[in-house]
Amino acid sequence: MDSIRTLFALLVFVSFSLHADTIEDQIREFAAAEYPSDSKMQGYVYRKQLASYNYLLSVQDAV
Repeated sequence: MDSIRTLFALLVFVSFSLHADTIEDQIREFAAAEYPSDSKMQGYVYRKQLASYNYLLSVQDAV
């Protein structure tokens, strides 16, 4: 269930901030929008989302 939630959050922030230059910028903007007054949570969300994104890049489809 946690992986589904993470994937959903990843899709939300990608669609939320299509104007950002890089994925790192998109993740930063998403974290800032979710926790505008909590820099620790922004950092936490950034690290978790970036790790999830990197995982998605590494996964290969099962054939």
